[in-house]
Amino acid sequence: MGKLSRPAKVVPHNSLATLQIQRLLSRLYLIGRFRFKGIAFEYPRTFAFEADLKNLDSKSWTLSGNDLRIMYFVINAKLTTREYADGMIEQFGRKNYRVVDANVKITLGEHTLYGKIIEVKVSSLEIVIDIYKVPSQDGVRKFLVFQDSIDKAGNRSEEGKQTLNKVKSSFALERS
Repeated sequence: MGKLSRPAKVVPHNSLATLQIQRLLSRLYLIGRFRFKGIAFEYPRTFAFEADLKNLDSKSWTLSGNDLRIMYFVINAKLTTREYADGMIEQFGRKNYRVVDANVKITLGEHTLYGKIIEVKVSSLEIVIDIYKVPSQDGVRKFLVFQDSIDKAGNRSEEGKQTLNKVKSSFALERS
């Protein structure tokens, strides 16, 4: 086959084809896919990505937006969600938090995860932290954590709401 002398142009014949192409391009450029240690989900590609994989007993991944952080921890220890949450509370100081829901559940994809929600106020910063235990067959503890900014009325950020909806619709448990 010969080379094209100018770029090829694709012209859809109807609006449905145009819409499908726009959706595909949107997914290619705007949506990232997180897939590590037994879970997978979609998130905004604009989020910064960081991983700490040096420690053999503890691994973490962090996806950071402007208001929302998604953190995934894989820990080689027998921790309950409460014990893990207590560790986070210690970092912020016991006087700076309140438990919003000690027995919360969330449906992500086809899976129900159980956990705890806490609010933290440090100086003028107010955040809500959702901590969920991820089912695991390999003897390690896995926690999926959503940390979002909240306003004075306790409402989550728009970024947090939209991203959580994307995670809910795309979440899957996989073999690690």
